Amino acid sequence: GNMQQLLRHWRLLDPSRPGIAISFASGKGLRPLIPLALIVALPGALWLAPGSWLFSLGAAGQLAGYCAVGAVAFFPNGPWPNPMRTLHYIVTAQFASGIGGIEYLMGRYRAPWARVDNGSAPATT
Repeated sequence: GNMQQLLRHWRLLDPSRPGIAISFASGKGLRPLIPLALIVALPGALWLAPGSWLFSLGAAGQLAGYCAVGAVAFFPNGPWPNPMRTLHYIVTAQFASGIGGIEYLMGRYRAPWARVDNGSAPATT
């Protein structure tokens, strides 16, 4: 959905309307790029790590985080603390978002999502 909105409403990034441009870029425009940033960040940090303790620390943190995500994915019933489960949720959601964006760009867009009425919504009067 974010990729679709970015491609359909790219004119909202017009710098002559900075308030709208910044709001759209930060709220919708950057979301499709986050999966790409996650993919590029680790190799970039590994490449820069030998020359900088800061990038070494960043690369180690990323590797540890991805190992934690993998552990929760492969052993979902394990005794994982909530921060690991939250990290797993965030990374897998970004992974799914990236796949969805690629599917959309490749023309495999099927149908718009629709909210499912499960009957639990509060009654309006």
